[in-house]
Amino acid sequence: MKKLIFLVVVVLLIAAGVLYHTPREIRQELQGAIYSEQKNFERASKVLLTGKEYPNLLGKPVIKGTLSIDEQFIYPVTLKFDGSMYSYTMTEWGEDKSPITTANITASRDLTRFSIYLQDLNEHYGLSDAWVTAPPVLRGE
Repeated sequence: MKKLIFLVVVVLLIAAGVLYHTPREIRQELQGAIYSEQKNFERASKVLLTGKEYPNLLGKPVIKGTLSIDEQFIYPVTLKFDGSMYSYTMTEWGEDKSPITTANITASRDLTRFSIYLQDLNEHYGLSDAWVTAPPVLRGE
């Protein structure tokens, strides 16, 4: 009888572990805005994050997926949770072999707020300090 109870407990623990570690599908679409203080630039934008959230026993899940800005700028991302928010930084190596930050992405735990810096946006719009926020932030806040 003890062996049967032990076996049932082991099976339940394994099942709970498998269910806990099953990735969760993510699809978060938010209206946002592209801002630049440099040229008093503001433009409506759409942020879309799709992928899977992989839980972790230590409480720090990871989201692997794709981030899209206006269906024009599309990037593979791995957002890591640091205890209060998700974040991801993309870097490239410059000609002088030094790292250059090309993107910086932060998102709230519930994925309802994003702050995104993309060098590609700066190049596309001829800016140097463009940021995307979703939802949009009203001027003066």
